Amino acid sequence: WRARSDEKIELYSWKNGVLLGLTLLFAFVGCRGWYLWQNHEVYDWRVFKNWQSGFVWYGGLALGVPAGVGYAKMRGQSIPQVCDVTAPNIMLGLGFGRIGCFLNGCCYGKVSKGFFLAMKYPRYALENLAQVFASKPIRAKSETPPYVDQLKAKLITDDATHTTWMHPAQLYETVACFAMFFFLSWYWKNKRKRDGETILLMVILYGIWRFVVEYLRSDPRPETFGMGLTYSQVLGAVSAIACGIWFYLLRTKPQAPAPEPAPAKK
Repeated sequence: WRARSDEKIELYSWKNGVLLGLTLLFAFVGCRGWYLWQNHEVYDWRVFKNWQSGFVWYGGLALGVPAGVGYAKMRGQSIPQVCDVTAPNIMLGLGFGRIGCFLNGCCYGKVSKGFFLAMKYPRYALENLAQVFASKPIRAKSETPPYVDQLKAKLITDDATHTTWMHPAQLYETVACFAMFFFLSWYWKNKRKRDGETILLMVILYGIWRFVVEYLRSDPRPETFGMGLTYSQVLGAVSAIACGIWFYLLRTKPQAPAPEPAPAKK
């Protein structure tokens, strides 16, 4: 859908399959390893017997991107071209990923006071709902993360069946990521001057969005530098500024003069 007739991006058939498999493998190892490193004090390290959840997006990015870039380079493809083609799809995938966060109960939002999109999480996870509605005793309690955290913060009482009203921050990000997908796709086809602009614009837009949406989240996350900012906000701000400068320099770089046509043969 995005390919142009004047561009040669030949990662198709088995090459595309290898690229996808290689990137997923390294991303999986990276996101899992990042989680284990962050939680090494409480994790019992039975990695292959009990996953105990935990897949961190930054770890997947840290290993998945170098794997994809390395393979594209090995196939002789232009890295800026490949990055531009994949940039909108990254936002599309992240948007669906946030739907998973919403269903899982992680990355949830702050308590809301009367906002029309606010929602409540139930006390028990989905596997317990059938037993609750059937008035049967629950054998293994599995309470949702927002409920547990609000109970610890004394925002709700022990007999509460749901959390308080809260922002569905995960779905806010889903909508934002889908919007970025369509905008970046349009930009790639209609406004791009040079290869590399689209991926830089993606980092700028998402960095700004992530900085803002972090203020609506209330799940436990470590602060950075003691300034009340999360590491996602610091990373988003630094990335947006750096890529913004890079985007400006790339966008305003003078065009190389077109080669003169060869003289016609007599």
